Amino acid sequence: VAYRDRPEARRVDADFERALGDPGFPSRLPGDGRFFLGPQTLNYTISWQANRYVAERFGEGALNELFVRLARISDKSDTGAQQKQAFAEVLGVSEPELLTDFRSWLRT
Repeated sequence: VAYRDRPEARRVDADFERALGDPGFPSRLPGDGRFFLGPQTLNYTISWQANRYVAERFGEGALNELFVRLARISDKSDTGAQQKQAFAEVLGVSEPELLTDFRSWLRT
């Protein structure tokens, strides 16, 4: 969103480019508990691109609302139900639908 008027902002790192060769990538969005496990640059890039996708497809207002809703989830024992509910209520899509469309968007 911050770099929407800069075409070079869509560039991605080499690990991300390689991972795009897997049609099931990404299998999920990076969460708080897993963000710093594994390649941080890759997780950061997925997160950045997911935010760009949400802003482009659903609008910046929806991105901001989703961010606020997800930030309010404080129950660390939640199995993802609150996150799934936020996707459905704010974006009008399920998490699997979001990931499927996000994968397609990444490859365009």
